[in-house]
Amino acid sequence: MTDILETLQKTSNIKRYILNYIATHKKKWKSIPTIYCSKHIKDTIILVFGTPRITIFTGLNSIKKEGVFSILYLCQQIKNGILVFTTENEVNKANHGILSKIIHEKYKISTMFFLNTCKISKHIKYKKGPVIGIMATETPRTEFLEKLDKFVKKIKIQVQYKIHLSQKNLSLCYNPYFLDVCFLSLPVCKNLIHKKCLKSLLKLIRYIARYM
Repeated sequence: MTDILETLQKTSNIKRYILNYIATHKKKWKSIPTIYCSKHIKDTIILVFGTPRITIFTGLNSIKKEGVFSILYLCQQIKNGILVFTTENEVNKANHGILSKIIHEKYKISTMFFLNTCKISKHIKYKKGPVIGIMATETPRTEFLEKLDKFVKKIKIQVQYKIHLSQKNLSLCYNPYFLDVCFLSLPVCKNLIHKKCLKSLLKLIRYIARYM
């Protein structure tokens, strides 16, 4: 998978690369997804595997493309779930929350994870593991948080925690439904991400996709 990350970092057309990768490799995956990619959802690519219970989003333009890499890695492992590659082009006043609306109404899914990056700070350290974040204004159910905490303890990885006072991806999950929304972030220092944190994140999302 290392060669995939290196290619992602160099390519100028991420969307085309992803679609080509899916077409080439999907027959080898544990579950072959239904693919949604049309002008109605602009640059978004939605992959629906089996009978989904959760959705995991990542941005096509994330730093060093680790979010895209993580989702492509998960494509090989996942049997049930929705994986979404998106950009900020889908987040505007004209189509506020359109993606989560489509996903919730068609598949009745209310559990959503967003893969992204975050800057190191006084409380967020570079090598101390991925960051689990929730929005202060849209707190997930206690049952959801307890289940996520059990997963972290079960797979024995180091994580950090953060409360988001604001979040640009909030527009994606803005709709009339009650959603459990969580951000899984990789700490960034000088545009670099530590390999240990990336490995822990991959382990966590694989477990989430299987058991959440």
